[in-house]
Parts: sequence; structure tokens; C-alpha cells
Amino acid sequence: MSEENTAPVEQQQEPAAIVEPKTNSVSYDSHRKLLGEKKAIQTELHELRAADELRKQEKLQANGKQDEVILALRKELADKDANYKTTTDKVAFDKFEAQCVLKAKELGCSDTESLMMYMSKERMASIQVDERLNANGDDLTRVVNELKELKPNLFTGSNINHNPVTMAGFKKQEVKTLREMSKSDIVSQLRNL
Repeated sequence: MSEENTAPVEQQQEPAAIVEPKTNSVSYDSHRKLLGEKKAIQTELHELRAADELRKQEKLQANGKQDEVILALRKELADKDANYKTTTDKVAFDKFEAQCVLKAKELGCSDTESLMMYMSKERMASIQVDERLNANGDDLTRVVNELKELKPNLFTGSNINHNPVTMAGFKKQEVKTLREMSKSDIVSQLRNL
């Protein structure tokens, strides 16, 4: 009996546990989870790239607008510089002209407006002017004396007789400059045209 008992015990022994060989396989749930994470990361990467591209486009547009603003400001600056130069030149010429007229009157000129018309650019350029726009008195005297020799009829006390009557016997009409005329005189002159 003992033999019978022993034999079946040997047969009744459970076979060794079946060991499944380990494979590099991932469960379906893990695989789905990883694919979902990959897809989310790819979507985020795509959104970040789109946002970066949009930011680059906006920067380029801003730079384009900056260029437009810079060009507009440069044009405005050039216009203001030209306006400033024109104004400065006008003020300088007016001051120079006033000094010439004053010197001409001192030297006996009776028609300073005509005298200024005869003063050429070369004569004006020969008169030195300092940084405060004051003309050199000696140069002014020299130029006015040159004009006095060329046009003695513009100066009082000259040898030419200033007769207000023209060749036809009509009296010359006194001509006033616009600065000397009143508004009503200007309006009447314009109506007579």
C-alpha cells in the first residue's frame, strides 16, 4: 500500500508552473495611453509652431509699420528742415535788405526800392555778413557807392533833374508798395484792374 500511495503522489504532483517566456509586448491599455499622449504632444507642438509663426508674422508687420512710420517721420523732418531753411533765408534776406536800405538812405538814396532791384546777386554776395546776420558797414558803403555811380538818378543831390512830369506832359503817378497801402487802397486798385 505504501507503494500505491507513493506512486500516485508522484503523479499527483502538480506539474511545474508553466512559465511564459517574457516578451517585449505592451498591453493594449498602455499602448492606447501612450498613443493618446503622443497625439496630445503633437497637437501642442503644432499649436506652438502656429503661434510662433503668427508671432513672426506680427513682428514682420510691426517692422513694416515701423518702416512706414520711420519714412513718414523722415519726410516730415525733411519738410520741416526745408521750411526752417526757407524761413531762415527769408529772415536773413529781410534783415540784409533792411540794412542795405538804411545805408542807402544814409548815403542819400531817394528810391531805395529801385536801388534794391538793381543790386545784383554778385554785389550782395560781396557783402560780408556775420553770424548774427549783420552786414559789414564798409562793404555796404562800397556797394551802395558803386550803384550811386551807375544810377545817380536814384540819389538826391545828383546832377540829374528829377522832374515828376513825363515826356508826354503827364504827371507820374506815385506808386506805393503794398506795405504802404491801406486795405481800401488795395481793394480799389484791384477793382480798377
